[in-house]
Amino acid sequence: MSDLHFKKGYDDKLESLTNTIGKADLLLLSGDLTHFGKERELDTVLSILSGVSPNIYAVPGNCDTKAIAESLKKRGISLEGSAAIAGECLINGLGGVPQWRKVDYGFTEEELLQTLNQGADAATALLNERPGGYIRILLTHVPPYGSKADRAMFMKHVGSKAVAEHIQQSQYDLCVCGHIHECVGVSMFNEVPLINCGPARRGYYVVINIDLDANDQLNISLQSKRDGSRFWG
Repeated sequence: MSDLHFKKGYDDKLESLTNTIGKADLLLLSGDLTHFGKERELDTVLSILSGVSPNIYAVPGNCDTKAIAESLKKRGISLEGSAAIAGECLINGLGGVPQWRKVDYGFTEEELLQTLNQGADAATALLNERPGGYIRILLTHVPPYGSKADRAMFMKHVGSKAVAEHIQQSQYDLCVCGHIHECVGVSMFNEVPLINCGPARRGYYVVINIDLDANDQLNISLQSKRDGSRFWG
């Protein structure tokens, strides 16, 4: 899920959406959990979403504050410049966006690339501690620049060049992002499935089913969903 932009008064709608989703082994949150909110909004979001899965990892979006980003780290669920193993998945991530507006949680492309590399290094360290054939997932808020997931109004590319460079130089099985509300769906970037989850505040979410066949070939089936009755803004 991405782009909840949660505010006071959204509790019932978010609970309704989680009931529609049901249960999952793992829940990935691709940023903008709040709309420049406080920690109390984050508390509510995570409390409600724990009904989907007790295993939650997240990155902050541009509409999450630095305080929200720090709170995710304190809770041990942030993948910003970090990594985690969840079942058969090895996930690292990136929060924020390229610098855009002063109010946003934004960084230079150089800073974003540095954070991406920190996350990749953390993933490598985990692999050394717990070797295995994990499914490699990159979780970001901003899509890679030049992809089908980063076209905003008037079809202009507004993604991150750092994310694009990192994906091109790395080996991932799946990339999950959000941020650009106009580009919901699944595409390919550098031969890697790229998912823009769409704005959860409008009822969008993605169900990802991952399994290995008898020959250890990776199978990923995706379902991008929206229930119009869940729209809240």
